[in-house]
Amino acid sequence: SMEMRRELYDGLKNKPNACRLLIDTRMGAETYMQYTMNPANSDHRASYEKTLYKSSEVEQVRCTEKSTIYTATLAAGLVTKTIKNVLMNQPFPKSLEWSIAKSDNNPSSMSLVSYSGNV
Repeated sequence: SMEMRRELYDGLKNKPNACRLLIDTRMGAETYMQYTMNPANSDHRASYEKTLYKSSEVEQVRCTEKSTIYTATLAAGLVTKTIKNVLMNQPFPKSLEWSIAKSDNNPSSMSLVSYSGNV
């Protein structure tokens, strides 16, 4: 839930060196969002805070519209790639969004909203 994300984040921002990386994934049936931040980085914290809102503000959809195997597989690959980049001290996406409807079924047209330097 969004409330749990807020609770986790509030704990991390008060202890910024307790965790090197937070990857927040959000998924719909054919949409995916990923927010990656270093809690010790004030710019990352300010950017991530803008993505937090109340669960009541989330669009309610039927159970069959919440996830699909192909979106879950895409999400798993993107999280793994992000972790690899961080471990290799390479640039990683701070924020990304993907929608199959917007990309005409072409994952290569996924939009990177912003890109961050190394952690």
